[in-house]
Amino acid sequence: MLKPIKPVVAFHKPSNLYEGIEVYLAYKTNLNGNRTDERIKSISNIMLLTLQKLGIDTLPIENATTGVLYELLAAMKKDRGVSNNRYNDYRNFLQNAFHYFYEKEWINRNNALSIPRLRKESTQYHKPYNDKEIKKIYDYLRENNVFLLRFIEFFRYTGLRPNEIRQLRVGNIDTQNWLIRPESLTIKTRIERTIEIPIEFIKELKKWNIDKFPSSYYLFSNQSKGIGKKIASKNTFCHAFKKVKDALELDKFQTLYSFRATTALDVYKENNYNPQCVQDYLGHTNGESTYNYLSRPDARVLRKRNFVFPILKRF
Repeated sequence: MLKPIKPVVAFHKPSNLYEGIEVYLAYKTNLNGNRTDERIKSISNIMLLTLQKLGIDTLPIENATTGVLYELLAAMKKDRGVSNNRYNDYRNFLQNAFHYFYEKEWINRNNALSIPRLRKESTQYHKPYNDKEIKKIYDYLRENNVFLLRFIEFFRYTGLRPNEIRQLRVGNIDTQNWLIRPESLTIKTRIERTIEIPIEFIKELKKWNIDKFPSSYYLFSNQSKGIGKKIASKNTFCHAFKKVKDALELDKFQTLYSFRATTALDVYKENNYNPQCVQDYLGHTNGESTYNYLSRPDARVLRKRNFVFPILKRF
C-alpha cells in the first residue's frame, strides 16, 4: 500500500528517495501558494508506488545513480503503458526534483540529467494561428479578458513558456535595461537565460508600473488580475482560453500553446528561415525541439502559402 503523503513543513534533507519525492512535492505545493497541482501530484504518487515496487524507496538520494533513475522511469512507463510524451513528463519531474536537491546541496550532482528524452509522438494539437485568427482573438480579449491578453502578449514577445511566465516575479524584470532574468529553477531546461525585451513591448510594459510593486510579487496573480502577491494557478490561463476558444469557435486543435507554435514561425520567417534564431528565441537546448515546431504538417502548409505573422505586429 502507498503510504499517505504527509505535509512537509521544513524542507530538510530527505533520508531516502521516497522522502525526497515527498519533500519536492511539498516544495512545489508551497511555491504554488499552497495549492496542489493535480498533475504534479499524480506523477509523484505514481513515482512513489513504483519506488516501493522496485524496492528502492529507502535508497539514499545521493546513491541514486543514473541507472537506478532510468530503471525507475522505465518501470513507470511499462506499468502505466503511457505515451512517450507522458514518459517525458515523468522524466522532467525527476530531473526537476534532483535539480532542487542539488540546489539545496543535498547531492553533489544531478544524475537524472543524463537520462535522454524519448522522441515526441506526432500530434495535431497546438496548430498555429494566422493573422486573421489572432486579430479576432485580440479583439475579443480586449472586451472580455485583458488579463489573459496581457499574458498572451508576454508569451509572444518574450519566447518564454507559459509556466515560466506564470512564475515570474517583479524582481526578475530589470526595468533599467529592460531585461528578463528568470530564476533557473522556474525554467524548463534549468539553464539560466537573460531575455532582452523587444522595444515594441517595452512601451506596453511601462504601463504596468512594475517598479511600484515589491520584488517578490508575481507578474500574473489571480487575486488582483495583474501584479500581485499570490501566483496564478497553473491552469488559470488554459481554462480562460478554453472559454475564448468556445466563444470564437476556433479549430479544435488550436490551443493557448498554439501561440508558441505561431511565434516559432514568426521568428523563422523574420530571420531568413534560420532555425538557430528560433532555437535561441524559444529557449530550446537542442535543435530537435526546434525541428518539431518547424516540421509540423500545418507549419509547412503555412510556409508554402507564404503567410506572414510578424511577431512585433500589434493588433
